[in-house]
Amino acid sequence: MKGITRVAALLILIVATGPVLAQPDPTAAGLEERVITATLPRGAEIRGLLSRRPGAMPEHVALLFVGSPGILRLDNDDGQLRWRMKGNFLARARRHLNDDRVMTVMVDCPTDEWDGCDSLYRRSSLHAEDVAALMAAVTAVLGPVRFTVVGTSFGTVSSAHLVRLLGNRLRGAVHTSTFAGPNRYAWEAGMTGFDWSKSPTPQLFIQHRDDACPTTPYRDLASAIGDLPLITVIGTKDADGPDCEAYSAHGFRGREREVMRALAAWIVSGEVAAAVGGP
Repeated sequence: MKGITRVAALLILIVATGPVLAQPDPTAAGLEERVITATLPRGAEIRGLLSRRPGAMPEHVALLFVGSPGILRLDNDDGQLRWRMKGNFLARARRHLNDDRVMTVMVDCPTDEWDGCDSLYRRSSLHAEDVAALMAAVTAVLGPVRFTVVGTSFGTVSSAHLVRLLGNRLRGAVHTSTFAGPNRYAWEAGMTGFDWSKSPTPQLFIQHRDDACPTTPYRDLASAIGDLPLITVIGTKDADGPDCEAYSAHGFRGREREVMRALAAWIVSGEVAAAVGGP
């Protein structure tokens, strides 16, 4: 852990922060946003979209890792903010997580992973070093903050390994719609048989009871995590689209605000709701 911390400090060759961006994007309603960039020794960049309530100075930063393929292609070189995957659960619902205690940074894949960012990279120490570099860049802008990693769907491959590799650099990890169990998709991502209990850092799982995606079935997840804390999400509203896409139970459609508020409560105080939602 200390080795990664020292390396991360050395990895920041350049830290660039863009101006505060006023966007018509409805997913950013009520937020001020800017891009934070760390340039890595290999020449690539890792970027994050920092979002917070105007005037707020939260102590906690939630690092968000969206679902497959997890590549935002975040860019504002000409002053216009552009990025992909705005419909992903974590992206579209981030405004509900932001308050006076918590702000968010959506983490893009490094620019040299824009054609990949596969599970091999996400399970590697290089991934942890890259994320540590972005964390150092965020700290350089904000001052001391407490980081929690939050993944959804394929993004939980990142959150699962980062919470081990970054250790006490993190306040904790939240895994939502988690890759787990013996299914082919989890196996191909290297997540079948993953021992979640090996992390000494606190973890929380949030899973929809009716998630019909074969990658992330509720029963497999509940069996895989043992006694680790799990918030069960119940019910959907206006669900639309395939079972593994963002506007189904898999993406907590209609329960976005409730899930994010439960997530914020755990980040700040460790509170675990028994369930979220209802019929």
